[in-house]
Amino acid sequence: MNKNPHLIVFDDFGTLVKMSKGRSPYLKLMKWLKDHGRKPTALDAKIIMSHAVTIPGLAILFGKEIPNYLIDELNYDLQLDLNLVELYKDSIPRLQNLKEQAFQVVLCSNLALPYGERLKQILPNHLFDAVIFSYEVATIKPEPTIYQVICEKFDCNV
Repeated sequence: MNKNPHLIVFDDFGTLVKMSKGRSPYLKLMKWLKDHGRKPTALDAKIIMSHAVTIPGLAILFGKEIPNYLIDELNYDLQLDLNLVELYKDSIPRLQNLKEQAFQVVLCSNLALPYGERLKQILPNHLFDAVIFSYEVATIKPEPTIYQVICEKFDCNV
């Protein structure tokens, strides 16, 4: 059995991309929901990152409809946050080097929908053999299902 890796799986934030301190629109949403009678649960982060929905859609998943002024404020904050997402200087050369060495490269991350869409804009798609975002597969790391998706795509074992 060959023990040399041929598949490398990256997370995004902290490895390929960074974001300066932002305005945390999802945290603001959760605070508003709490202030309006919704009790936080341990599953909240999973719900945020495993559903491909907008902020108003997310509020509905949590059982509340948010007012238009708050939607505007959260979307404004979100756009400011998304504009703070940037690549590390060595990300592209590192990925190119791995591809030149015939590695299969996967991006796998827990993200809310807008952050994944931003990454798709700034990360060169041709450098990845697959991109798997939690909201696209309705599961998050470290749940085994997200890794099974990778294994099925690449016929490998965890």
